[in-house]
Amino acid sequence: SSGINAEYGDVSVVPDVSPLDSMTELLDVVIGPILTLCNLSASQLDPVDNAVYIINLVSGLYSVLAMYENTDNKLELLQNKIDEELETLTNLQYDHMIKTASIPPTEMINTERLSAVATKLDQALLNTELL
Repeated sequence: SSGINAEYGDVSVVPDVSPLDSMTELLDVVIGPILTLCNLSASQLDPVDNAVYIINLVSGLYSVLAMYENTDNKLELLQNKIDEELETLTNLQYDHMIKTASIPPTEMINTERLSAVATKLDQALLNTELL
């Protein structure tokens, strides 16, 4: 097919494109800029708010696209973005917990002493009568 519909000698200016091709092309053109706008609009927020804001926006977009067929590639892209932001939130929460609990970094913990304490705790728990 030449890409142009012809009927009864008249030439149509409507391209011969399937709805699937149109949807794929539309998603290719729209999703990237939407993600860029999400990142730009969140850029002035603190790291936690930034990640939550992006997760909320991308989750909404994901929910809309999930209703349509043949959007798997874009859904995967959006899920990866959500996972990336969840990883950021996890790391920020971990760092916050370590700081507030005054726990030294892992490389500073004496593993032999930690093992001895864990063994004593296990023994204490085994020797405790259950009520």
